[in-house]
Amino acid sequence: MNILICCANGMSSSLVVQKMREEVQRRGRTDIKIGACAKTQYLKYLDEADVLLIAPQLTFMREELAKLENMYHVRIGYIDPEAYGRLDAKMILDEALEEGKTKTQTEEGRIVQWLKQRIIPIANKVAGNRALTSVTMGFTSILPVTITGACLRLLGNIPCTPYTEWLTSVGLASLLELGVDMTTNILSIYLCFYVAYHYVKLNDEHGHPCGILAVICFLMITGVDDEKIEMVFLGSNGIFTALLVSLLVGYLYVRILRRNRLIRPSSTIPKQVLRSLNAIIPFFYIILIFMVFTALTRIGPYGNLHLMIYESIQKSLTAYLSNNIFSYMLINWIANALWFLGLHGGNITGSVTALIYTPMGLENFALYSAGKEPIHIISNAFSKCFISGGVGSMFSLSIIMAFKAKSQKFKALGRISLPTTFFYINEPLLFGIPIVLNPLFLIPLLFITPILSLLTYFVMHAGIVPIPNGMMLPWTTPPVIYGLLQGSWKIALWEIVSIILSGMMWYPFFKIADQREVEAENKNRHN
Repeated sequence: MNILICCANGMSSSLVVQKMREEVQRRGRTDIKIGACAKTQYLKYLDEADVLLIAPQLTFMREELAKLENMYHVRIGYIDPEAYGRLDAKMILDEALEEGKTKTQTEEGRIVQWLKQRIIPIANKVAGNRALTSVTMGFTSILPVTITGACLRLLGNIPCTPYTEWLTSVGLASLLELGVDMTTNILSIYLCFYVAYHYVKLNDEHGHPCGILAVICFLMITGVDDEKIEMVFLGSNGIFTALLVSLLVGYLYVRILRRNRLIRPSSTIPKQVLRSLNAIIPFFYIILIFMVFTALTRIGPYGNLHLMIYESIQKSLTAYLSNNIFSYMLINWIANALWFLGLHGGNITGSVTALIYTPMGLENFALYSAGKEPIHIISNAFSKCFISGGVGSMFSLSIIMAFKAKSQKFKALGRISLPTTFFYINEPLLFGIPIVLNPLFLIPLLFITPILSLLTYFVMHAGIVPIPNGMMLPWTTPPVIYGLLQGSWKIALWEIVSIILSGMMWYPFFKIADQREVEAENKNRHN
């Protein structure tokens, strides 16, 4: 039997899989194989899986997964939240083998019921939107490009005159700049490819031809001047245009392909050849559409689509949101509310925040690399200057639990979660305490990070702490190290201050929960 465990990024599910493999070995079940994957990868492995178990934070995918159950002849189950949080391998394995008992639902308070009735339907629609999902997956796919480009730019611009002079004298400076030009400075091309690719894949069609077609259309509207392609809109300035083009191309490609297949599936024609032939008609129609579209925009007041979108949408949005802490706090609050309901708030809101804040971070890093001060306080680098340990800034909570808990349950959870929250994996706390659907922890979960964001904005606006340089880093980069890589020891120090502040806010609620747990354990011991 092959069991596949799926979570948002493949991290917390890997912890579960490790424990489950130990349980399988203990039972002597050599016939069971277990693997983990991210939600963007499960389609690759469904053909090989007998059972697909979904992490509790991905329950918003129920509607999408229900369609696949019969198609792939795989049994799909949803892991009990408490078992997932405790990393209870025995219970999860029993669930996979259909040997577990069905857990009865606990009574929910009015606030929880209201949130579930009002927010979950909206969250399900947003999370199930293929366009927004493909945007999120597109940004995830280009992460190697952005991180590599950021590292190359940093290597070429270390503020040390002898070092930079040596780079120039041996010819390495121009090579490093070439590396930046081919990664960060043409980021929109890669984003355009992957968003279109994922959109078509989500519609159960082959994605590579559409990805190439989207790049062709993007370059068409960019245009050629004196046999040269202008690079100014191939980087961060062209992100909005790249997203619009890729989504439009993806939508048209799927519709045209399904109505105009040159050749129907046949056992005599290789699948790859069949895909290439069937892509011809969509290619022709869509390129023709974009030729007309390009001609129309050239006679307009802006001269091309890039300039029109940049001036009318991207520039205005950036100017407004980069210094609007209240819009950021609202988005952060919504993500936290979704997590309280057991849904992955970051994944659901990330499709919106990525396209708003990523260009700001890239612009900041370009300024920093040129020896200038970053100008956007709020960018993709802002949140981790005060959030440590994932949603709710729970690294401090795991420290408190590990060293201050009196109950055996919270002591054990603290020891499990302390190393994981250091790397921003906090599902053991969310589902183990649990914080999800627990009215006691609703207030700290909803308000700690918005409060910290307001304080962080204030100290950066006042110049006490510098604005982060916007360097693209893996989301698992630990606190303090993150601050140093963002350009200043002051940011690292502020991360420590934020950990202390979040701990002070978590502590009263933890104390109540810990006391309740101690009383429950004493009662069970006497019984």
